[in-house]
Amino acid sequence: MHLKLRSFIYLAGIFLAGFIFAQFPHSLIAVAESAPEISPQNDVIYLGESHDSPSIHQQQLEIITQLQADLADAEPELAIALEMFQRPFQPMLDRYLAGTITEAQLREQTEYDTRWGFDWKFYAPILRFAKDQQIPLIALNTPSEITQKVAQSGINSLEKNDFRYIPPLQDIKLDNAEYRQRLTEIYQHHAEGGQGSSKDRR
Repeated sequence: MHLKLRSFIYLAGIFLAGFIFAQFPHSLIAVAESAPEISPQNDVIYLGESHDSPSIHQQQLEIITQLQADLADAEPELAIALEMFQRPFQPMLDRYLAGTITEAQLREQTEYDTRWGFDWKFYAPILRFAKDQQIPLIALNTPSEITQKVAQSGINSLEKNDFRYIPPLQDIKLDNAEYRQRLTEIYQHHAEGGQGSSKDRR
């Protein structure tokens, strides 16, 4: 699916609560405390979360609602990318927006409870708002079958079909020591907080 969008909101477990972080040009990591500083001019906006925090999910919805209002007359438009849905399930998100499946069917057909598993009610208001406003939803996460294969056997164990959902191997950079160290620190912080990136244990 190709979308030309004014702003791209990425909902994910980013562990920088309370901070704005410019990861790339025209991008922003934001939390509710920084909401007044969020500009529709940012092409990508990262909304970090603690997966089981109702207040943070409410703040995400408030930010999305405000951005949608700010971009009401903009062209191209807003989209929401979701870590909690894996890429093979994009057609189900499209069907949900089109009204051809119900919210309950979306939850079942995306295997949400086994692949993500955090309380559906945390994310449902954002999904409902997106449907009401016809904001494109994008399934962004790599399938767990692929991440587990890499974890168990290394990236070179991937087969041709696996690359339907991830960049080509030559585009995956593994030699950036600074980035690797930063990720290590983030994962250590995550583990100390007793959180996982999802409840998927397969």
